Amino acid sequence: MKFSYDLPIIHNGVFVYDLDINEDFIPYFESLKFENQNEDQVKLSINKNVLNNLPNLKTEIYNALHHLVSDVLLSKQIDINIYHSWVTQTGINAESHPHKHANAWFSGVFYPEEDPSFGLRIFNDNLSIFQPEHKAYGIYNSYQFELKPKKNQLFIFFSTLRHQVMKNKSNKYRYSLAFNALPKGSFGSHDSTFNFKE
Repeated sequence: MKFSYDLPIIHNGVFVYDLDINEDFIPYFESLKFENQNEDQVKLSINKNVLNNLPNLKTEIYNALHHLVSDVLLSKQIDINIYHSWVTQTGINAESHPHKHANAWFSGVFYPEEDPSFGLRIFNDNLSIFQPEHKAYGIYNSYQFELKPKKNQLFIFFSTLRHQVMKNKSNKYRYSLAFNALPKGSFGSHDSTFNFKE
């Protein structure tokens, strides 16, 4: 018997970009006004279009989205519109609940700084319910993955991917910038074509 190859067919993934940017975003993030988000001690900025005030970061994120759509997904003539962007403030020992983002194609999160205690947990909701004991863990037998962001790193993922802001075990607020994006213009083909307006 000779194993030929495997073919991972579940299309969810996290696309990681190291942004070419050299700005300190923390003072701006600290200046924003925040509101409580449910009961998870995680606050979101009241301003839901913060990227409009950060032109260099906005350009870098759009460059990453365009690369993802064109060079990774190999899509033709699809433009992207970020329609919401906000800053998340996670207090000491706070964490979010696991969630997905509705009404979006892509979601993303940008980390302006790194700390060993900061993290994003990703869940594998397509895992088989039959789970024996494992010798090791990988994409075929793990319920979740934990990502540790570096400074100025951007994670983009399909909005159907369930994720969670991990508990902030540092001694300071954890700030990140998140966004949702949709296609812009004509999208789809044949009887499923639709024109998304800005």
